[in-house]
Amino acid sequence: MNVWPVDLPQYPLVSGYSRTPQSSLLQFPTDTGRAKERNRSTAMPETITEQYVIEDSLYTTLDSFFKNDAGRGTISFFKKEPETGLTKEYRFRSPPRYEKVGNLYRVTCELELLP
Repeated sequence: MNVWPVDLPQYPLVSGYSRTPQSSLLQFPTDTGRAKERNRSTAMPETITEQYVIEDSLYTTLDSFFKNDAGRGTISFFKKEPETGLTKEYRFRSPPRYEKVGNLYRVTCELELLP
């Protein structure tokens, strides 16, 4: 199993971090009255948004990890969960977004924390 590169920051910026549980609700319309509802699953992934500031030299490391090791989002990997420090399984929901700021990059990663 692939692991988040040790050269990259292990924890994201506090200001760019968010965690959103994905909905597991399924609704079924009825002829009259309230819709029927049930959970799709009790183990749903969560959407995680993380931001990092990296140097030019680490741009290639992250880009290569996304394209090769993470299979452009098709292969999961292990990294530390920022809230607990425990190693958890993740995958990319979309390609990293790079914003050039001087000789640094502000990178936004949209990840999925797998159950």
